[in-house]
Amino acid sequence: MIIGTFGVVLPFFTIGVFISSYFGTYDEHGHGHVVRVLKEFLTTPIFIAFFLGCIIYILFSSYQIPGAAVFIDIFSHFFTIIYNSLWLLVWISIGLLLRPMKARYLLPFLVLTAGIKLIIQPTLVMSYAHASGISSTTSLLVLFEAAMPSGALAAVMASRYGCNGPLAGWLFVGTYVLCLVTLPLVFFVFT
Repeated sequence: MIIGTFGVVLPFFTIGVFISSYFGTYDEHGHGHVVRVLKEFLTTPIFIAFFLGCIIYILFSSYQIPGAAVFIDIFSHFFTIIYNSLWLLVWISIGLLLRPMKARYLLPFLVLTAGIKLIIQPTLVMSYAHASGISSTTSLLVLFEAAMPSGALAAVMASRYGCNGPLAGWLFVGTYVLCLVTLPLVFFVFT
């Protein structure tokens, strides 16, 4: 959970949103607008929720507020329900992103994405895990996370911030299907 939160979730919802926004603001001359993107990023619901969540956590963990435990319990159950319903909406969004696309346009992107995400990334992660001497259980967890296909939220985020949503949707579907072969292969090679 720590590896997933600090290694994936925080960078994805901070740096990932910023990068998507930047590439989504390219003008007709091929220039992105860093200041505009930074201003929009700091006012996105994702950043505001992250910022307010950190402040509330610090307040509740630093001070003994009467009734805080009940509030935290209700708050966490509410967001657990929201989190579980989010995936249905993500899958509907992915389905709506998919448009017919020429194979010769899609295949180079899919080969590059699948090569990096499904083969090179797990190889680099396991090389680092072996070099650093972490336990075999942790190595397998890190390998599993590194060998997973591209995230569905990445395609939705690409569409939301003005990038090529249909291409991102097809790359997600393609890496998901290819992962059915590469995931067992990667575990066979590294275990």
